[in-house]
Formats: sequence, C-alpha cells, structure tokens
Amino acid sequence: MLRCLCWLLVVVLGWGFLGTDPALALAPDIQAIQQRGILRVAMLGQDNPPFFAQDAQGQLTGVDVDLARDLAATLGVKPKFIRTAQTFDQVAELVYTNQADVAISKLTVTLGRATKGLFSQPYLVMRDALLLNRLQLAQQGLQNQEVLVDYIRHFSGRLGVITQTAHARIARRRFPQAKIIEYPRWRDVVTAVEQGTIMAAFRDELEVRQLVLNQPKLALYLKTAVLSDSLNLRAVLLPWNSYNLRDLVNQYLTLEYGTLTTEKLLTESKP
Repeated sequence: MLRCLCWLLVVVLGWGFLGTDPALALAPDIQAIQQRGILRVAMLGQDNPPFFAQDAQGQLTGVDVDLARDLAATLGVKPKFIRTAQTFDQVAELVYTNQADVAISKLTVTLGRATKGLFSQPYLVMRDALLLNRLQLAQQGLQNQEVLVDYIRHFSGRLGVITQTAHARIARRRFPQAKIIEYPRWRDVVTAVEQGTIMAAFRDELEVRQLVLNQPKLALYLKTAVLSDSLNLRAVLLPWNSYNLRDLVNQYLTLEYGTLTTEKLLTESKP
C-alpha cells in the first residue's frame, strides 16, 4: 500500500512539473529581459552614421539601431537605448556592470573586452586604415608605393587616434615606434592630420574611406592607406554570464542578418 502511495506521489509531482508555467523554463538571462519587457541597449552618445544617428525628426536610425530593434522584436520586447557613454570603452563598461543587456555600438572585438564580457559572432568585417598627410609624405620622398608600404610597416611618426577606443590600443601594439597622440573626437584627429600636427590618423577603413568620399577635396591633402593584413571585427557585446542570449544573437545573425562589409555599407550610403 505504501509503495503504491509513493508511486502516486511521484506521478502527481511529475504532472505538476510538466504543468509549470513555461516562462520558468526559460534561460535566466533571457527570462529577465522578457519579464522586464525591455532590451537595454548601450550605444555611444555621439552620433556615428551609418551606425547610429538622430534624423531630422529626432528619431534614431542606422545599422546598429535596426539590429537592436530586430533583436528586441525577436525577444518580444521593446528596445531602450542607453546613450550616456561618451567613449566606446564607457559603452562596454555599461555591459560589464550589468547596466545594459547588450552593447550594439560599432564595438571592435578585442581580447581585452572579451576577458570581461561575451562577444557575438561578427556582424561587420573590416580592415584598419591610415589617413596620411600628403605634404609630409612628399617632403620625406614617400610617393613611391613600395617605399610607402615599407614606411607604414615601420611607422615611427606622430599618429593620431580617438581616446579610449580599441584603435588607441591597437595602434600602440601595431606601431610600437610611433608617437601616439590621443584626441577626444574623430574630427579633431582629421583636423590634426590636415594641419600637419600629426603625420597620420588611424581608424577603421570605413571611417577613413567614407570621409574622403563625402569630402572629395580632402583627397588633395590626405592619402588613404588600407592595411590589407589587418582584421577589424564589430560584434554585439554581452555580460559574461549571458550565454543563452549570446547564442540567440548568434542564431539571429546567422539566419536573418548575415555579415556586413565595408563595400556594402559604402554602396548603401551613396545618395
């Protein structure tokens, strides 16, 4: 009799577990977002088209904005853009400290950032590039392509970067003999190259090529050089324990989104 009661109890408890609210069976990182009803998205406070910028009506638009909205829709929630960060490192910090669920902000994949958080697979693959002062190149006899390539490989001049960015750190590793000068904004770096305060600026190829395409006259004074041996990946950054959410993001990128390239972005941004 006792044995029968025990089996009956097991069966009843088993049905109880099967009848549990389905929400309780969700992964905790995803469940927290769905219960909140909001996907918190860290994004740089300064506009950076074509990734994120406010249009004439004050609405956020851009590649990263669309990606964030699509991910939120996949989760069945609304996106909330957190744009308090003034540097890319500050954007990442919002994720490390769990003030944001994801950072979708043209963030470069680096080993340093990967030690504190999780990166999705890349959604944008680019290369690095230099923007060089033509006058200084001529003064140093660097018009020949082969000579210029060797000069860049062993660059030892004044090199401008945006402060608190991945490129500020990559520049020190890639160009150990260069004197790295940090500026708060990209336009400050470009101005410094134009004025000859620095020999070159270092950033990703999209920003460098887009600058000259949008302002053709700059090509008279500045020369672009894409570093073919470099690899610059942009991905979604998540908290270190959001493994299930990272898997969902990766599945979305694989099945629905694909991988962007510089050429595709430049083509789509043409008027």
